[in-house]
Amino acid sequence: MATDAELIARARECSDCLEWLENCAAECCCRVRFRLRADSWVDRLDAEFAVHLRLSPDSARYYSLHGARIESDVVYFPVECCLVSETVLEVTARCQALTPEGLCSLHHTGKPDACSGFTLETARDGSYWIPPRCLYGYKLRTMDDGSG
Repeated sequence: MATDAELIARARECSDCLEWLENCAAECCCRVRFRLRADSWVDRLDAEFAVHLRLSPDSARYYSLHGARIESDVVYFPVECCLVSETVLEVTARCQALTPEGLCSLHHTGKPDACSGFTLETARDGSYWIPPRCLYGYKLRTMDDGSG
């Protein structure tokens, strides 16, 4: 397994997530993360967490691809997949459209539309949750260490 310093060095050479897959294993497609706000809340049911939020058809489809059950504006995930804090619900659930190679089978580029939010700028400003092994998190560390 590569060290953090080795990954930072590799990140300098990568310009696209698809070049980085061997390092991240499509981590962004194996988790769903909800930032809980005043207009959303979570209920613990017997075997599920119910997340109440306003859903667009696209977001409902996205959550269903991660194994969620959708009813109206409620998203249900199995309890064993969830980690809950006061402000975040994190769900470990691999997207059903993810190929064994870590590519998106629904998009001709192999990179899902959701990934367009992952950029160096969003890593820097915190507007998106950047998964721990994301290329842009490493690129940000490259800048922070003064070498990039």
